[in-house]
Amino acid sequence: MSETTIGSVTTTSVLSLSRDDILSMPVDVAAFYLAIQQTDSLDKQIKDKMLGIQNKQADIAQAREYLAKMKELQANAKDKKGDCPWDKKASMMPQEMADWLDAHGVAYDRRGNDLAHNEKEWDVNIEHLNAYIQNSNSSVELDMLSIQSLMNKRNQSLEMASTIMKKSTDSKESILRNI
Repeated sequence: MSETTIGSVTTTSVLSLSRDDILSMPVDVAAFYLAIQQTDSLDKQIKDKMLGIQNKQADIAQAREYLAKMKELQANAKDKKGDCPWDKKASMMPQEMADWLDAHGVAYDRRGNDLAHNEKEWDVNIEHLNAYIQNSNSSVELDMLSIQSLMNKRNQSLEMASTIMKKSTDSKESILRNI
């Protein structure tokens, strides 16, 4: 058990209790401590899941922006059908978009080893990005269910800690009444 001195007061960090420290406690105090430790662990898991969801939602928002841009580029490619075949500027995928798709594992049309796409190639790109968005949304939904489960476990842990303290207090009061 670690101790910290602040002025003339010495405090003990309950977060760093050893196994021997816990075994030396009265049973009710040790059970309460373990329930609180479990609650703390669940709080951290919930926080991590929520941060993960925030990150996924930011990715989904970016994907939706790229999806809108892809549709715009597809419309430009469609309008250029009758133009010169070498004039592909209007249907070029921005390098930033390609980099994002690569970084997130989203497939896109790579025929011709360039970022110029015709209308049908944009269809493929849009289809892949839509699938990524749908999968990401499903993943967020699963994470939300996981958070709900963790919250239920956390509530049970807090209820257990409260029950332990109540029963301990009731027992001690009963003993005092019998004396």
